[in-house]
Amino acid sequence: MSNDVLIFRSSRFSLDPPRDHRGILPDCPLGDDIAAFFATELPKQYPQWSCGEPKLEDSWSSLDCQQDERTLALVFTYFPAAEIDDQWAVQFTPHTGIFWFLRRRRPDLLADLVACVSQIVDSHPEAFDAVRWASEAEFLAAA
Repeated sequence: MSNDVLIFRSSRFSLDPPRDHRGILPDCPLGDDIAAFFATELPKQYPQWSCGEPKLEDSWSSLDCQQDERTLALVFTYFPAAEIDDQWAVQFTPHTGIFWFLRRRRPDLLADLVACVSQIVDSHPEAFDAVRWASEAEFLAAA
């Protein structure tokens, strides 16, 4: 899929940043509750996928998703725009270490994860509003 960044608005997920494991409060929301939502929904609706625990980073959350011993990550980023404070982005990222690239490269797996997430979003209109897909270049240009 050339448009592989999901952008949406939602009032369901918190704009209050969580404290990290050191007790530090970040200056922006991290999307940790969105990551937790997908950690539950993805394996429930698509048992071929398993998910780890959401990870908090400096300014985003990530979720490792695994199928057939291959891991991809969802990265959840707060993405406010002019007069829009409840907008989020989800990026789909493969683990691209040299061994993964040489021996386990599976673009079909990434496409499957994108399709599964898209269907989950479509099945929860109460949580996801103004959904659109953007290319990585479009997303980075707007960031």
